[in-house]
Formats: sequence, C-alpha cells, structure tokens
Amino acid sequence: RVCVYSPLGVSKISGDTAVCYNTSATLRVRASGVDNRYNYQWYYATNAAGNWSLISDATSDVYTTDPQQSAVTRYYKCYVTSVFGCGEVWTDSPFAVETKPTLNAGEIEGNDTICFNTSYYHITSSKPATGSFDDLNQYSWEYAALGSDSWTRIQNETTENLTVPFALRQSTKFRRVVSNSKCNPSGLHTDYVIIYVRDSIVAPVIKSEVVEDSICYGGSVTLTMENRPPDGLLGEHFTFEWCEATTGKSVHTGEVFPLDSIIQDQDYFVKAVSSRGCVDVSSDTVHIHVMAPLTVIIKAASTTSTLCFNEGEQLQAIANGSKFG
Repeated sequence: RVCVYSPLGVSKISGDTAVCYNTSATLRVRASGVDNRYNYQWYYATNAAGNWSLISDATSDVYTTDPQQSAVTRYYKCYVTSVFGCGEVWTDSPFAVETKPTLNAGEIEGNDTICFNTSYYHITSSKPATGSFDDLNQYSWEYAALGSDSWTRIQNETTENLTVPFALRQSTKFRRVVSNSKCNPSGLHTDYVIIYVRDSIVAPVIKSEVVEDSICYGGSVTLTMENRPPDGLLGEHFTFEWCEATTGKSVHTGEVFPLDSIIQDQDYFVKAVSSRGCVDVSSDTVHIHVMAPLTVIIKAASTTSTLCFNEGEQLQAIANGSKFG
C-alpha cells in the first residue's frame, strides 16, 4: 500500500495591520497537508513589489516584528517547505504592517489679557494633534494658576478649541492634552498659554470740603476722590466721569469736580472708566444740600405803622435761611 499525502498549502498571513510607534506586530500563518511537519522562513521588504530580505531566526509559524522607530510600512511574506520533502509554497500576497507616527500634541495660541472676573473665549488650536491612530485621539483641557504646577482638568471640554466655562479672577495658564487609547492613554500636553487678568477695580469714594455736605445758597463746592483707583498693570488706566444721580447723565470728566453757584440740592456719583473696556465701577452717591437763601424780616413791636412826632418804636430783625452764622 502506498500513502499519498495531500498537497502542501499555506493560509494567508493574519495579524496586526497597524501598530503604534516603536511597537511590534504579531503575524501568523497556518500550513496544511503532507505529514504536518513544516519549515518556515519569513521575509520582509520596504515595498510590495520586491527586494525581499530574509529575516534571521524567523523560522516559526508565528513571527513578531521588530519595533520600528519611524513611521513606515513594511511588507512580509512567508516561505513554507515540507520536512518530508513534498514541496514548497509562498504565502499568497505580501502582508502590510503600518507603523503609526509618534503622537504629537499639536499647538495652541491665545496669550491675552482680560478684565477681572470675566470669561475668555478664544483659546484656539494653531496645530491639531497628529500621529498615532488619528481616529482614537481624544482632547481634554487643564488649567493652573500662574506660578503653580497643580493642574486641574476642565470637565466636559473635549474639543480641539476651548471656551473657558468660568470667569477668571487671577492670571491663569491653560494647556490642551491629547491622549490615544491604543498608543498613549496617559496623554501628551501642549505648551501652555497664559491669560493675564487685570486687577479688580476699587470703587472711588467722594470727598467734599464743606461741612456736612451743606453749602450756602448760590455757593460753591469742589468734589474730589479719597481713594482714586490706581492705574493697573499692563497699560491700564482710568478716566473719571461725574454723573447726576437722578439721570445717570455724565456732566463732568476729571479727578476733581468744581461746582459753582448752586441754588438747589444736587446728587452726584463718580464712575471710574477703564481704558481697556473693563467693567466700570461707581462710587456711592453724595448729596449736596443747598440751604435756603438768607433773608431778613424787620418787625415792629406795635401793631400800628404810624407814630406820633418824637415818639419812639422798637424794631426787631428776624433772619431766615442759612443755619451757619
């Protein structure tokens, strides 16, 4: 009796078609036929067309590629022979393995200066994240106070650009983090940008030189400020508008407000206006009381306005108006 083995065959190569930077791929083939004893030899090329190079020690049905430290595609095939001597066969077609480029976090821009206690909306991506498995790249954002290395993640911010969801009361750093669930789950971060926050504006306090903010009818008064808000950092300065309290109308600009010939009560406040467009702050209202004009009434002691010759009369002068002597 003569035993005839089935012909030698080999499957297609299976395994990883793409791997992370500096990571190996595992490839497999399955031979069949003859007496189930086979020799394997793996080859690679830098293109699918040829110049195949033998890979030393790659003589098993399973081959683990060398990690590649550049973004390349290599092609592999396997040559299988029968130990019994019943033939030889190549895998059907080259098997491509792509090594993905290393993950790059990209770049952001948005250094700026904003007003105290306001939001900032324009931290943008100047270069998107690249590399690795692009479809698996995920964004997140972090912030830290200027001068601190304690970073806090901003919840629910997962896009390439950032809208800061809270008002800033101090200068703050922001950076974008990109992670890849397959190649770099811990993530990489961009360089940070700084959003500088101007000092809060202190409301001015009005001061006048008159007693109890009361003046004589037709008199004058000069209003000044006790604690003028200081000009801030980063080129900020203030102008001061004096306004009627009842209408809000601006009636004078300057650090000193002289008032002349006042004949009725007045109410004013002063508003500090930022050169950078920050929120204006106003003083409390000051009330200027104008006393009634001074008048004198002369009154006779008798009820008659006619006197006899050489007869005397007592007269009384009654003053009204200003309470000051």
